[in-house]
Amino acid sequence: PEIKNFIPTNLDLPAKTQISQYDSSFDYRKQVAAMVAMDAPDVGVVDQQEYCKYLADTISEICSKVPRQTLILFNSLQTIADVYQLLQQKGLTRTKNVLAQGISGGVEKIKKRFLMDHEHQAILLGTGSFWEGVDLPHDDLELLVVTRLPFQAVDSVINQARYHKAEKLGENPFSTIALPEAVIKLNQGFGRLIRTKTDIGAFVLLDPRILTKKYGVVFEKSFPAGVKLERRKTAELGDNLQNFFKNI
Repeated sequence: PEIKNFIPTNLDLPAKTQISQYDSSFDYRKQVAAMVAMDAPDVGVVDQQEYCKYLADTISEICSKVPRQTLILFNSLQTIADVYQLLQQKGLTRTKNVLAQGISGGVEKIKKRFLMDHEHQAILLGTGSFWEGVDLPHDDLELLVVTRLPFQAVDSVINQARYHKAEKLGENPFSTIALPEAVIKLNQGFGRLIRTKTDIGAFVLLDPRILTKKYGVVFEKSFPAGVKLERRKTAELGDNLQNFFKNI
């Protein structure tokens, strides 16, 4: 996959443009616990109802055991709406301050309410702009959950045109467009968690494709140095997160 060439190509930079890469100033080994639910359902295999039930059950379990300021990133507003409805049925919205994009308000409104939560135990279900450009340092964000790898919708008109153009050039659109974009977006999402050298936080990925698909290794290698993605069963996540925050 041409991950390294993706940005220069899209910025139309000359082939000889010098590109430098710098190490992060954060000590991710000490600042982050990163986990992936290895038994989570494959979103490409299960139906929407089963998938949303898994997300709601897992979110409810984790957030009940780990009362921390939590951001949960989704790929669509529809999935947020479906999961929020299930969380209501489970009673989580009565015991926790659960803010859902498209339901509790727009981006700026729910971000403001999230930051104003006096107990710092709010749960924000977001998509779109919450993947990038949101600065939530210290205890404004301590737990980040990514529900699925952030591939764009293949069937959108714009993407169909882009993929068709790539194919005409003899390129594989998955390797040259879809995968690089998803890798960059996952890293942008991960970047919401640690904003200063004193931040501590936990990252949870609820998508097993990072382990089961050939392209998964590309995602895993893209995390900053020091981030080790621990394999966990879904049922173990709550206790593992509890132990992490207990020992910091």
